Amino acid sequence: MIFRYLVLFALLLPVLALAKGLDHLVFEPPANIAKGKSVVLISGDEEYRSEESLPMLAKILSQRHGFKTTVLFAIDKQSGVINPNENSNIARLDLLKNADLMILATRWRVLPPQQLQHFLDYFNAAKPIIALRTATHAFNNTDHYGGYDWQNFGVNVVGENWLNHHGEHKVQGGRGVIVEKNAQHPLLNNVSDIFTWSDIYGIKHLDQAKATVLLNGAVTESLEMDSKIIDGKLNNPMMPLAWLKSYTTPTGDKTGPVFATTAGAAVDFKKEDLRRLVVNATYHLLNLKVPQKADVAFVDPFEPSFYGFQEADYYLKRGLKVEDFVLGKSGKAILTKAELANLNVSSAITLNKGDRIALIGNGLPERMLHYGHFETELLLRNPDKDLTIRTLARPGYTPGFRPHSSRNSQWAFPGAAQFNPQFNHHSGEGHHPTSDEWLYDIAPDVIVAFFGFNESFAGKEGAENYRAELSAFVDHTLAKQYNGKNAAKLVLVSPIAFQDLSATLDLPDGKQTNKNLALYRDIMQQVAAAKGVHFVDIFEPSATIFASSKTPLTVNGAHLNQAGYRLLAPILVNGIFGQQQLVAQAKHDEVQKLVIDKNWYWFQTYQMPNGVHVDGRRFEPYGVDNYPEEGKKVKQLTQNRDKALWALLSGNTFDLTAADQQTQQLTPIKSNVAEEAVGEYLYGEDALAKFEMAKGYKIELFASEVEFPNLANPAQISFDNQGRLWVSTLGSYPHYRPGDARPDDKILIYEDSDGDGKADKETVFASGLNLPIGFEITEFGVYVSQAPNLVLLKDTDGDDKADTYDIILSGFDTHDTHHAISAFTADPFGNIILDEGVFLHSNIETAYGPVRGVNGGFYRFEPRTQKLERMVQTHIPNPWGVTYDKWGQGFFLFTSGPEVNWMTPVEMKTRYGQLTLGTDTLIEEAHRVRPTSGIEFISSRHFPDEVQGNLLLNNVIGFLGAKQHQLEDAGTGYVSHWRHDLYTSSDPNFRPVDMEFAQDGSLYVVDWHNQLIGHMQHNARDPLRDHAHGRIYRVTYPERALLAKVTITGASPAELFELLKSPEDRIRYRAKRELRALPADKLIAAKKKWLKSLDNKSTHYERYVLEAMWASNSPNDFDQSLVRQLLKAKDFHVRAAAVRALRYQLADFEDAIPLLKKAANDEEGRVRLEVIAAASWLDSAATINILQEVGKHPIDSWMRNAFLQTMNNVGGTWEFKEEVVANEAAHLPEVLQQTYFKGKDIYRKEGYCSTCHQVDGFGLPAAQFPPLAGTDWVTGNPERLIDIALYGIMGKVWVKNVEYVGHVPMTPFQGLLNDEEMAAVLTYVRNAFGNKASAISPEQVKNVRDGGQEPQGFWTAEALKKKYPDAEY
Repeated sequence: MIFRYLVLFALLLPVLALAKGLDHLVFEPPANIAKGKSVVLISGDEEYRSEESLPMLAKILSQRHGFKTTVLFAIDKQSGVINPNENSNIARLDLLKNADLMILATRWRVLPPQQLQHFLDYFNAAKPIIALRTATHAFNNTDHYGGYDWQNFGVNVVGENWLNHHGEHKVQGGRGVIVEKNAQHPLLNNVSDIFTWSDIYGIKHLDQAKATVLLNGAVTESLEMDSKIIDGKLNNPMMPLAWLKSYTTPTGDKTGPVFATTAGAAVDFKKEDLRRLVVNATYHLLNLKVPQKADVAFVDPFEPSFYGFQEADYYLKRGLKVEDFVLGKSGKAILTKAELANLNVSSAITLNKGDRIALIGNGLPERMLHYGHFETELLLRNPDKDLTIRTLARPGYTPGFRPHSSRNSQWAFPGAAQFNPQFNHHSGEGHHPTSDEWLYDIAPDVIVAFFGFNESFAGKEGAENYRAELSAFVDHTLAKQYNGKNAAKLVLVSPIAFQDLSATLDLPDGKQTNKNLALYRDIMQQVAAAKGVHFVDIFEPSATIFASSKTPLTVNGAHLNQAGYRLLAPILVNGIFGQQQLVAQAKHDEVQKLVIDKNWYWFQTYQMPNGVHVDGRRFEPYGVDNYPEEGKKVKQLTQNRDKALWALLSGNTFDLTAADQQTQQLTPIKSNVAEEAVGEYLYGEDALAKFEMAKGYKIELFASEVEFPNLANPAQISFDNQGRLWVSTLGSYPHYRPGDARPDDKILIYEDSDGDGKADKETVFASGLNLPIGFEITEFGVYVSQAPNLVLLKDTDGDDKADTYDIILSGFDTHDTHHAISAFTADPFGNIILDEGVFLHSNIETAYGPVRGVNGGFYRFEPRTQKLERMVQTHIPNPWGVTYDKWGQGFFLFTSGPEVNWMTPVEMKTRYGQLTLGTDTLIEEAHRVRPTSGIEFISSRHFPDEVQGNLLLNNVIGFLGAKQHQLEDAGTGYVSHWRHDLYTSSDPNFRPVDMEFAQDGSLYVVDWHNQLIGHMQHNARDPLRDHAHGRIYRVTYPERALLAKVTITGASPAELFELLKSPEDRIRYRAKRELRALPADKLIAAKKKWLKSLDNKSTHYERYVLEAMWASNSPNDFDQSLVRQLLKAKDFHVRAAAVRALRYQLADFEDAIPLLKKAANDEEGRVRLEVIAAASWLDSAATINILQEVGKHPIDSWMRNAFLQTMNNVGGTWEFKEEVVANEAAHLPEVLQQTYFKGKDIYRKEGYCSTCHQVDGFGLPAAQFPPLAGTDWVTGNPERLIDIALYGIMGKVWVKNVEYVGHVPMTPFQGLLNDEEMAAVLTYVRNAFGNKASAISPEQVKNVRDGGQEPQGFWTAEALKKKYPDAEY
């Protein structure tokens, strides 16, 4: 008995708690219109604000139409306030007993049995129901209480369950369209104009033969009331929007009437015709005559909140009460931040134990990962909360635009494309999680969103677009329940202010930038207020700390440094979570160290490098073998550090080492290289004996891993001004494997103290690096590629060791680690050229705004101003080397093809995703090799006179050595002639990459030295990939003396300027680097003095003036005068260089356009090509005028693409006569021609067939890549060809009587191409390049694939001969 009373008391607690206020509403009608009917309206949905709409409808029904109305609410059990997020309590459902009609608008309620019983009784009485919007999914009980299937109430009673949003939710609206045959139905009396902001629901199961469909819902283009109905499949057929039907009672013995509409968000009821439709239905279901035009005027003002989910505790803070909706009052559920403040309600986020926090947005939160101040501050204030914090931010991201190279879409939510149509191009491919998928995986309770910085550079013109984009993002986010329980608490964080560093650095003063940032801050605040989400302003606080700081808190005005993030952390935590005390301050350093460690592992999770193989387009054929396990392991390693943090904060112990040992074990990867093909590593004299040198040249070993174990996989070299050799090493290449030691790549300094040509001293300048595949020494320090960052390392105390590490730019893609920014080279101006390969989507944040690049290209980074521009975006799959001749003309190569290209024809300003069409390779066909990976002009008097100006190209597969070509002017462009191979090696592990001339005139060559080098041929974790070997070789010409030592470091300005007369490019390059370190006024004074001393009648005079112009470190009138002088030079090489200088300083020349117009009429095509390039960067109507001047002269093949593309980009037109191209597949039956061209597309796909065998099918014999044209290997036995294409081939083969050693295997395509694709590409190669052979069918491919005789690893010629003995070999 006592137990029964306790249970009864517990059930009464919620009721007793409401004694101080109302728990439901009753509206009695005026006596003179009372109809004696009772209507109960039941609210209780988290999204569509039925707590606002149903009181409004109840007042109209009672005060205008005489019905007694009762409104029930979802009531918080403890506080008694209205709480739509409370899904297990609707007060006073017992009042249904006397109801004549129920209007239901609940959503997925899970109610206790005693409350469900009242519904069950009502349904069994077969009483009428009006079902609004979410009544299709009114209940979510799984217990089948009373024997009833509550989860299928929608389909059994209303006519449908929840299926989907038919159209884009919160982007597209809906319009009611009357069903013609039912147009005279009394429910439609004076109902014609219904618009639903809440969109249209999908309807599949409604039996329209038995139901009376009154309205269909047409999806509209937008949420504007006048938006058009969309044409096409989406509205054909349209979904039912409103209907009448009957339902069978749970007892099965009676039927009752139902009117349903999937409209019904509170905001939808702003339309009077929807209100009238509900009133008409009330009359109809109660068997009363429907008025001809029912009065539906509001009784009290009605200003509904827009629909959307709110944070779990929002309504408890809001304190909305039932009495807020009595007659004479109009309650509102969603308040602005200011309105909440007036109620003394804090909008700060309250944290609960175990909460998970996601940081999303731009580069501001991403950079936090490297410093850990924010997380440390938050954890020290909440040591007992066991918080989990994850960052999903990336530089350049906006609310809707979040590209990733392994995603198939760049858009963060449906409809986001409309806000940034300029970014519609996307070349991503793969299965990397979308933004939403990451959030579902993290399951955050709190989402902190940082936006507004990148967007602000659109200025006033882009402000309203940003408002719309941000609003759509908020709506989308609040509509999601990422944690599976409720909408996350959303916080919008403004951008920081811009710090004015212009007094000491050549950076913007930030005045206009701050105006824009403040504007976008205000928009964020307004959107947050309108949507009822928390907003944090860090613009004003950051501006305050910038103003009071005596030292820089940013690296460039826009991005915080370590000190800046330290000061921001408490400001940010206070703004988001309110004022809290640091509970565990004593553990600060330990916590911060562990936070940074955890963040490093998390970074390897959500931005795992080499994504092209991890989850991108090259996941097959090898990534599937290792990356799923690696992804699981690194996530576990991250989680272990969460646990370690919780233990540290709570005073407990946690064995991190032991926990890491229990994470996912990685399956060892077996090499696919046949045992007999594995070569030994050679050392010392044995390695040198494998070299063959051009006549008169000598090669020596300068340094190797034997004497210097740190020299593991060297990639790039550079000599400093003291003549010391700097080397970057890549021992962690291709990238970190979870569970291994953290990467410890290095930048090393080598010295030859005794002048014997061998290194005898090694200094570790920097260690703990991660793939420094590019670096450049400058007057500011050493810039290093640490993708996704460009970092600056400085030695501040002169001990040759880096003391500071600053992230200067961030947002470079890491999708492919050998495509990331690399092979840094300085141009004559001292700008750093950064190479970047295909597949990448980089979005780099700079002080001047975001710079975005898609696929292969080059960036030009100006260290003095930190300006970055995407200077080239063309088809260069994997560029690995740029060099400049003595006139400042750039040349580049790339490892995926044999081309060496002149850079000027592709230095055009392009649109996002647009490729600039290039020109032909400079290398003659017989000596094309790939992959080329190092490039240098010979400029050394130690080498013979006749080779000066020759171009050297290193090659790392097949042909292992350096090709030497003579490069000559030929009209606008150049022509080359092979001179000889400077050096070759028969050691298959020799991999020559970078090279550079030393100050003594000798040539230093980097040998990356590795047995495996292919990425499409072997798994990234193949055990034969080497991580220990590396050599530096030195090439000399003994018949000529080495150059005398020159002093650069410490030389006087006059001495340095004299060095600009040196014939050696590298001497001048280093002298200019030293000069740029001088104070600007001292540099200009010395320059004037030196120029005055020159003989202006000398044949070298113009070149000396050009060198002086290049030796600049600030914009100034004197250097501008030199540009003007050189534009009039006699030598066209100099005039071309002057136009380029003008291009780089367009904003500084008031008369830039007249100067370019004049140069457009230069007699030399190279000068006019430079004008085209410069005009493209004007990007205005003036561009057309300048191009028209160029068009008055011949447009040759070097200019044509640049001219046409630039003209087209600015809206101009120009016509050239086009050649008619014949159908190359005309010899095939028409049915096979489509197969042929499909195969052609596959053949030319990056990294596939044409990479090695070339577009013309002739291969690269000089590089050991055999031809496909005219060989029985292709046109002979089709099954053998299929086998080779499926499984690849390695080892020696004879093709057209030429032996190919086959050190690098052919890529196996079994996992990359299906049967139809394989048949297409093989049909193509058998009928292209002059071949004519039978087509191959998918069935033939399938038969070979399923034949069961595949090789273990790759095919060899011997193994194929056993399987196909009758074929020719």
